[in-house]
Amino acid sequence: MKKIALGIILAASAALMAASPLEYATVKTTFKNGKTETARVRLTRQKDGAWRYELRTIDMPSDAATVDLVSDAAVRRAGDPGWWMVDDGRWGAFMHNTNDTVISNGRMPFFGMKTAEGKAWFAIVKGMRYETNDRVESRNGEYKMSVRLKMSAIGFNPYENWVIDFYELDGDDASYSGMGRLYRKWQLGRGAVKPLRERVKGNEALAYAADSFFVRCKFGRCDRTKTTKEDWLKAMPPILVEHTFEDFKDIMRRFKEIGVDKAEMCMVGFQQGGHDGPFPDLFPADERFGGEKGMRDAIAYGKSLGYRMNCHINQNNFYRNAKRWNLADVAKDRDGNPLKYTVYPGGQVYRSCWEVCCNKYVDKDIADEKDLGLNGLVHVDVTSAILPGVCHDPMHPNNRKSMCEWQLKVGEKVRAAFGGYSSECGIDHCAPILDNALYVSCYPGWHSPKKPLVDGYFPIWHVVYSGIIMSQPFYATLDAPCPRDAGSGKTDAVRGSEKVTTFLDTPARRTLKVFELNGRPMFYYTDYKDLAPIKRMYDQWQALKHLQFEFMEDHAEIAPDVFRVRYSNGEEVVCNYADKPFAYRGRSVAPMAHSLYGSYDR
Repeated sequence: MKKIALGIILAASAALMAASPLEYATVKTTFKNGKTETARVRLTRQKDGAWRYELRTIDMPSDAATVDLVSDAAVRRAGDPGWWMVDDGRWGAFMHNTNDTVISNGRMPFFGMKTAEGKAWFAIVKGMRYETNDRVESRNGEYKMSVRLKMSAIGFNPYENWVIDFYELDGDDASYSGMGRLYRKWQLGRGAVKPLRERVKGNEALAYAADSFFVRCKFGRCDRTKTTKEDWLKAMPPILVEHTFEDFKDIMRRFKEIGVDKAEMCMVGFQQGGHDGPFPDLFPADERFGGEKGMRDAIAYGKSLGYRMNCHINQNNFYRNAKRWNLADVAKDRDGNPLKYTVYPGGQVYRSCWEVCCNKYVDKDIADEKDLGLNGLVHVDVTSAILPGVCHDPMHPNNRKSMCEWQLKVGEKVRAAFGGYSSECGIDHCAPILDNALYVSCYPGWHSPKKPLVDGYFPIWHVVYSGIIMSQPFYATLDAPCPRDAGSGKTDAVRGSEKVTTFLDTPARRTLKVFELNGRPMFYYTDYKDLAPIKRMYDQWQALKHLQFEFMEDHAEIAPDVFRVRYSNGEEVVCNYADKPFAYRGRSVAPMAHSLYGSYDR
């Protein structure tokens, strides 16, 4: 009997030792009165191998402010091997004995951690993602990674269960590339997105976009370096005419003359008052740029050169001085007040309600855009750069999830009319309708700041969406090959956020980063006086542009400042940022250069 009892004890001990560190977690509920409750929970195993935590809506305390979940696997000590990664790609090693906190803003519904060589875990938020963020706290040598449900910020009754699935990753999958592949598989498997290769079939506009540069010409703006938000609240500042439509025609003519045969030409700030003019008004074009006739002429001329023509609009921002302003149409807070967004040169910005936008505005705007002759992917500002908001107007109430659904309906209308949808950034609630992202990340500033615990940025977004959404990597890589020193032709600046634009400090480094992350080159702030750098990048990109249709299967730093990217067609791109040549597969990659290799042995 003793031998049997001992055997049972040993077997139980072995089973306990073999248990996954993801099986248990701690839940902390913080109530609105400041009190807290802590509980240990056991996660449930799913058919796909995930360990799931699920908090049902019926079990969510109505008086809770926040609910935090910390997996047992998410607690580490300073000096431990591995790293953490929050949803925007920022990461850090467990090497900083510093008290600090890094908070994500829920841009992507995932986060993860590498815990040892060949071991990692990755979590996907599959319910209440719009009410969730993740964070890393370092206190007295202990790292703790948690995911938070922001109950008091929902604004409505909870509308779905809070679901987080944790996946164990081993071997080659225990990397940020492995995490990206897993998330991409989930997105494709549930039909949230489709490969670009499939979407271009029978779609001339989208196929053209994938084969071309994105060139944006700004017509009018205010000088933000000489005015302040306080000025903007009083009156819209004087407009600076950057280009007229005749100027734009000349820019396109010169592009064609130097051999840039394919480009989507996008008109920005053409409306009354220029960029950040009084939306939702779009037309007619401001007479200072040439008016509607000038705009029509420019569109027709660009098309005659073989370019696709589109424009930059905004469906998120409403201004009181717009002719189409209607208080009934904007999103409201719980007290019925219009929800303020920010302050721009047009004045106080109010948030649109996307239900109203879908049912009242977008059809008319599409008809007007089609009437002008536009035939490229319409670019919509802001939408993919912020998470969906809420609206408490009793005539069109929406929580964040239903507001997102209205955004997707608007996007589908734009897609149906123009073949594709382009927007500002990479927040992937827009992924089902997003074909082109102007930039993916603002690292190391704005919503992805560099902090003491942050060691860098993992391009997990690019692993997920290469071959699905065209993009270029950073705000800093806009106009990648163009100089940015004084007098170089950069026509605008982001006040107080220079680190966002100066990240990657040379044209060569910026250009290489675009090629490393399978970017579609895009231009915005340069004045287009010197097209030679753009032409050089255009020529270099020709050998890489077919990769727009390929999944990024692996991205890794294979030597200091040398990165290798492997694609689903078997090709590899090696980018060398070092100051010495790098030998790879029988060839030498020069400093600050890239090389494309054929299929690797798999």
